[in-house]
Amino acid sequence: VQGHRKRRPADFCKPKWHKIFANTYVKISSLLPDAEYADNKYRAIEKEGQLIFVNQNEKKNISSVTKWMEAFNIYVAVYSEKHPQEIGNLMTYAQTIQKMADTCGDSAALNYDEKFRRWREKDPAACPWHKKNVELYQEAVVMGMDFKLRNNKQPFRGQTKHKYCY
Repeated sequence: VQGHRKRRPADFCKPKWHKIFANTYVKISSLLPDAEYADNKYRAIEKEGQLIFVNQNEKKNISSVTKWMEAFNIYVAVYSEKHPQEIGNLMTYAQTIQKMADTCGDSAALNYDEKFRRWREKDPAACPWHKKNVELYQEAVVMGMDFKLRNNKQPFRGQTKHKYCY
């Protein structure tokens, strides 16, 4: 169809582009299309003596590295428009997050990503994309160990069926 252009995933987050270009922190879930990842919560407001429910359109937090990768690929597409020399470093960063998720769990990896990008906003030179931030990495490892300990209190014991004494 002439004159019809298919929207690219990065088109959904166009209002955020200037923030991404400027290394300003952006909530990664805000880059995903609204219909796909919106949290349909409503809040009550009073207007002209009537109670009206308004959709807040807040974005859900991402809870899996798979979904994070989808959003981060959009981030890379936008960021690389202004910083094409950083593409390799961004791919190294994505690999760091994926490996961290494998060893420490998704929650620790996503926490690392949020804190890394917030720190990078304040001091980009202290957080280059291609290098792990040692302080945040150690925090993620501890978070991952804590998660594993809570979920595997006695990993040496298999699932046992209840046995009854008569």
